[in-house]
Amino acid sequence: MAEREKYYIGLNGQIFEVSKELYETYYKGQRKEKYFTHDLKQEHTKVDKETGEMIVIPSREDSYERLLEAEKQFAEETEKVEDVAVRAVSCWSN
Repeated sequence: MAEREKYYIGLNGQIFEVSKELYETYYKGQRKEKYFTHDLKQEHTKVDKETGEMIVIPSREDSYERLLEAEKQFAEETEKVEDVAVRAVSCWSN
């Protein structure tokens, strides 16, 4: 396959001609951003090469709704620390 002569990057609605190195670096960064913002957040499967077994890799993020369905416990809502402090200070000043 012949190597391309020109490389372009689109930014803010404009297209710029760039060097091959800048092009590769830019798109490598774009792919890394997609990995962190999308790929890690979704459950996916892979096949174990030795056993052929399907392995489910869970998402690294979870939803509040799913945690409630799984009956996970959350901290009880209590009075804000700031409100307690303000009330305590106002009691001392009286």
